[in-house]
Amino acid sequence: MNETYQQQAEREMWDAAAQQERETAAAHREAAAESFERCDTDGFVSQWAHGVLGQQHDLQARIEERGGTWTFTGLFDIVSGKRVEARLVSTRYGRSWCIRDSRGNAAQWAAAYKSGPRSKLHKLGLEERDEDVRAKAETWAPPGARGLSGATSVQVIAKRLDGGFPEGSTPWDKLPPRR
Repeated sequence: MNETYQQQAEREMWDAAAQQERETAAAHREAAAESFERCDTDGFVSQWAHGVLGQQHDLQARIEERGGTWTFTGLFDIVSGKRVEARLVSTRYGRSWCIRDSRGNAAQWAAAYKSGPRSKLHKLGLEERDEDVRAKAETWAPPGARGLSGATSVQVIAKRLDGGFPEGSTPWDKLPPRR
């Protein structure tokens, strides 16, 4: 496949950004190792922090290699194939889809990752599919994680930059009528 000049330039830009992220990650790993050599386990907090930052930059490099995108789950109308204006939210009952109407209000709620023929998603005429979305790597910890004990809960994740509502998604009240 022949690339256009612009496609090649964009790929080279993303590759350069990925290489820079990898170099930063390597510097953090090296700083963690130096800290351990210098003060054994007395510097455990800085060693931990450098390790987490190294992971974050490694993930950002992987995102950059993919053109600044990551694969997330999206909600789509089965009939039209349109992306529905919905995002995943955590509730006390687990992950759910918050489906918005054209005014930005929650019009429907449905349990996520349950897409069998008897599921609410299927009855609403919706299905989950993968979609590539602009993203960035960042650290995340669950609510309530505090202090040094909370540090063990910190994870590096890919975060959507569209807030879960991609541009051009269709509000619930603008979808074709349900069966």
